[in-house]
Amino acid sequence: MRYATIRGIRGRLQKLMRAALATCCTGLLLVQSPPAQADAGFPAYDQQREQVLFGRAIATAKPVVPRATTRGTWQTASGRLLATSPEPGQDPLWFPSSQAANVADGLVRVRIDPGKKPDVTVLLRVQLDRGRLDGLSGYGVALEKETLRMYRWDRGIVRELGPAVRVKGVAKHRELEVVIYLLGPQLVALAFDGTSFKHLATLTAHDTTYPRGHLGVRTGPRTDGQTAVTLMSVMPLGAAPTGLIPRREHGLWLPPLPPGLAPNYLPQPPSDATPFGLQRYVYLQPQQVARLPADVRRRQIATISRRTGKPEALLHLSIKAYERLQRTGVPVAAVAGEVPFADLNQAYREHRSQPPQKTARGFRIDQSFKDAEMVEALVRGYHQRYPNISKLEEIGRSHQGRPLLALKISKHPERDEDEPVVLLNAAHHGSELLPVEYALDAMQRLLEGYGRDPQVTRWVDNLEIWCVPMVNPDGNHMYMEVSRYGGRKNGRDGDGNGTTDPFEGVDLNRNYPFGWGHGGEQGSRSWFTHKWYRGPAPASEPETQALVNLATRYPFAAVISFHTIGTAIFSPYMVFDTPEPTPDDAVTVAQEMAAAAPEQPNGKKYRSRPNGYPVSGSDQDWHRHRHGSLAYVVEGSHHNPADLTIRNQAVAATRPVWETLLNRVVSGIGISGHVRDHRGQPLQAVVQIEEVRLRANEVWTSRKYDGRFDRALAKPGRYTVRAEIPGCPPVSKQVRVVDKRVHVELVISTANCRAPAS
Repeated sequence: MRYATIRGIRGRLQKLMRAALATCCTGLLLVQSPPAQADAGFPAYDQQREQVLFGRAIATAKPVVPRATTRGTWQTASGRLLATSPEPGQDPLWFPSSQAANVADGLVRVRIDPGKKPDVTVLLRVQLDRGRLDGLSGYGVALEKETLRMYRWDRGIVRELGPAVRVKGVAKHRELEVVIYLLGPQLVALAFDGTSFKHLATLTAHDTTYPRGHLGVRTGPRTDGQTAVTLMSVMPLGAAPTGLIPRREHGLWLPPLPPGLAPNYLPQPPSDATPFGLQRYVYLQPQQVARLPADVRRRQIATISRRTGKPEALLHLSIKAYERLQRTGVPVAAVAGEVPFADLNQAYREHRSQPPQKTARGFRIDQSFKDAEMVEALVRGYHQRYPNISKLEEIGRSHQGRPLLALKISKHPERDEDEPVVLLNAAHHGSELLPVEYALDAMQRLLEGYGRDPQVTRWVDNLEIWCVPMVNPDGNHMYMEVSRYGGRKNGRDGDGNGTTDPFEGVDLNRNYPFGWGHGGEQGSRSWFTHKWYRGPAPASEPETQALVNLATRYPFAAVISFHTIGTAIFSPYMVFDTPEPTPDDAVTVAQEMAAAAPEQPNGKKYRSRPNGYPVSGSDQDWHRHRHGSLAYVVEGSHHNPADLTIRNQAVAATRPVWETLLNRVVSGIGISGHVRDHRGQPLQAVVQIEEVRLRANEVWTSRKYDGRFDRALAKPGRYTVRAEIPGCPPVSKQVRVVDKRVHVELVISTANCRAPAS
């Protein structure tokens, strides 16, 4: 109490002294620091030097509305630039067709009316790949809701350059003014209230990749359509860089493209190329780590030899921590914004070059995640240990020459038996590692359990089960050994330069023939660097062709394609506006599969998701439409969990999903049978259950080599099975289905057909 009183008296004396100085000693005040102002440092508009590209900076000026290259529909009335009708799956883009908008260094000023839900990006130093607007490269400053972010684009692929900052109460600001400074590799963006000029946020980044390019505007998918740009001006700094001769392309003035985009997201020797993203992975000689500050030293995550063959310390740092490291003078061997899975996962590094560990009945499969070579060793090893109930077949080769292996598991694997055929596959997306474990678990359980587990024996005796645990070995190699930024797609060299970088490749689960390109770009894309790139043509990829050819030889009664990470079972059709059969047996079976599985290690249960989300060119839709298969995408609970305990829990908890499907095909509610001619020869006939309405022009037939068909049903009842071939009278039979599969034999007399039967 005494202390507080003395402190209060001292404060009042200080106020009296300041008042006396203000009255008597004005000259002294001139050298004092002025109080901080909330709007201090606002960059004033320079009427003499800034060139307005759109809108107006002065209220009395006439708005500038230039010609522009656009994607989507833009409105420019009343000095407001507003995207009104974006193309499906593509963000609207606007570029003023002016050489003045081609900028290297200088100042860029943009005024934005944010509306209630802004999602708008100021594009900087943009270059186009092959003249395509979706192949842009460059930088962007984005206002997304209440967040300001800085991005870098590489041929349409976008990633943040640094940490985002929050701009509170965006909707309360009638206008925002964003001023961006470009000075070589230094990028600085300042955001202000457009009326009071109060400073709201600052972003900074350092990146050497794009020295010059075009200005533009992008509207993102989260906007409510009210966000408008009311001003864009530019003040170039100095002369244009030498050696850059602008060319006109796609309506824009652009500098020459570099001969190739360097893979700046990979470990590489020190150079002027800047790794990007929100983090840095730094490689040092191990003895240099002791020279680092303690908090930086603690960020060492591994000691590896993959990069050079000699041990190196790998540190995972924030951008600021990396800057601190640089200023210590400690030599850096390499720095990257991204690293492969191998550098981060010790269990994989320990096991990748080792042969599979044998057990009494098979092999250990739970010691690490696996690359394509490890999977191949397991598949070949299991075939060698169980040659009587397995058949190994190379069904194709990847773009980069890796084998696509399929293991058939059946009582008599060398014969095409009169049985339903099932496919279990994984890793259409090579970066998804847990799905491979699901498929390997099924292979292990079927082979090791045969003759010991009555349920497994029943499946193997009554089904032909094909396991393809690695559909995309090239993508898997990219993810495991090159960059975690890639690997979803396959190994296609999209730009034809002789190498495949992480941006390239085809999303194999957008490449199947059914629905390919349907509805424009529905859940897929036509630009080769997009993560959903569907390929240049339907089934253009060798991996897709291998699975299509296998299904054409052996039309599958059921298919599971294992993926991550939705804890969901997706049933066809995923192509928007494609009607499913009525009643839909695939949904009924999906619900049974989901109900059979326990809670997953993420605390969720599998749920059946009919239709899921719009995707064209998926494998499940093609299998369903082409052959009537019970075809599913099963998305597991985790992506690639670092904790192998989670891997083991997820595998065990997903096992009932595929087991339920096998039980359904063997003996569940449905109709199986054959179509033969009067001599007993098999016929490939159109087989229709009249009470099931097919609404998407499906043509489901019996198998060519034995005339067999297998159809699941959603519920018990009386059904009419009808078979027909061109030129012959159709035949039909009525059957009653109660609680198990019913068999039907249909005979079409071909002796008096009007046209030869095929």
